Amino acid sequence: MWAFIGVAWTMPRFVAGPGGEADVLEAPRVWAAAAACVGRDVRSHAEVTISRFDKIEDGFAGVATADDVGLRLIRLAPTALPHTLSHEIAHAWYHSGNPVLNEGRAELVADCVAEQLGQDYAVIGGEYLILGCLPDLRTWDPWKDETLCARAAGYLAARRLFRVGARLVGREALLDPRLEHWNAVAKVLRTDPRGEDLADLVEAGPKALAGALDDEDLDGVLAFEEGLAGSDATRWDTDGDGWWDGAPVSRPDGAIPLRRGARGVCLPRVPAGTVSSVPIESGGRVGGVLNPRLDTDTVLFDHAIRFPDGWWTSPGGLWVRPAGATVDMVANPHCGQTTNVTFVTSLALDPSPADFAAAYEAVAPAVYGALGLRYGPTRVSHNPNARWVSVHCRSKDCELALPGKYYGARTMVALATQGAAFLAMTDAGHPDDLGAAGALALLRDQFPEALQPNLLGAVASEAAPIQKRVAACESGWPGIIERRCK
Repeated sequence: MWAFIGVAWTMPRFVAGPGGEADVLEAPRVWAAAAACVGRDVRSHAEVTISRFDKIEDGFAGVATADDVGLRLIRLAPTALPHTLSHEIAHAWYHSGNPVLNEGRAELVADCVAEQLGQDYAVIGGEYLILGCLPDLRTWDPWKDETLCARAAGYLAARRLFRVGARLVGREALLDPRLEHWNAVAKVLRTDPRGEDLADLVEAGPKALAGALDDEDLDGVLAFEEGLAGSDATRWDTDGDGWWDGAPVSRPDGAIPLRRGARGVCLPRVPAGTVSSVPIESGGRVGGVLNPRLDTDTVLFDHAIRFPDGWWTSPGGLWVRPAGATVDMVANPHCGQTTNVTFVTSLALDPSPADFAAAYEAVAPAVYGALGLRYGPTRVSHNPNARWVSVHCRSKDCELALPGKYYGARTMVALATQGAAFLAMTDAGHPDDLGAAGALALLRDQFPEALQPNLLGAVASEAAPIQKRVAACESGWPGIIERRCK
């Protein structure tokens, strides 16, 4: 017996097979949470063996084996995460009948387990998979699909179909054990007008369903749901308020949404002379994780925080804020940002990093365009010991060294233009043979109004040879950048 949330559930004894020693220690907690989610006991073998193998047939992360008695064996791949253990244990309740019902409902149970046991049991990643080779879910069988693509698409579609269905008609309705065939599930969905549309899409065939279950912008809202809400299925933030589509309507005071991708977001600053850092709290939903915690747990003096790299392929969004009222937070004079770029500096600049970010944002698209490159978000980094503004390029690390004080708007625009040229060339993979001299050569060719005599300095003589290379190249700067010309 195992007590969970005030209810006692019967469960098997878990026995470790090869490599399964750690899993059998976690399995009782997972079983109890799953039983609480489903709301009923289930028959199984008196002993259930859990093993980890070097390789499971056909690339499965986990396989649950059940017979007329019930669940008897769980095999996990060496890299299988706790979510996979939850999913396979859930097959104790759902292992007969239509495969899409078994897999979709096992995912609903695994999501519920993660809500109770924490984000370590949630699914992270994998949501970027496309549904172009989706089979017909009404007849789908993962053991008979000939291609890995069709199998992966089937699992992802089953997960998404039952998740969105649960949001429409309730999780409990779809976990009903009497639902053994698709027609029974469709009947439940059709109790809601929106669910009726969803059932129609399944019956319209794989192409229609794949489009409805797509999440191109990774905001955690499927195209079907975006259509219901009137939002743009191709934009993570349809209304441009910084919050992702599907973000909670009720938001904590002081919460700051993190932009998806590599750009940093400026946080308020701890006033000098108070404390060196304050705790932060985070919220939102990423993948199957509700209110995920971040590895970064403090706000530093000059901190800009980023969306975690490992979560970029997981749908949803995050917000952060300083926790508690330990100190009064103030606007950060060391950090400035626009839609596409964030700058952080160790100095309080005049003009501010925000002014410089705006100047950079104004000139960068034209600079990138002159090189035949597409301008996009620029990543932020911070060197607290350097007397310059620091950024990351998109494709590799680079730094833009700028003086600690600017002397008027004209000089600031010139520096922003030069910096954009340098970063664009570094993005294109030319930090050595072009670099600062190449940036000045580009300015001489394309943006002469941005040049000032004091910017030429010692590298002026290096710019002239590069200009000659560009003039000799039939396709100009794009040819130099793409290495079609020497």
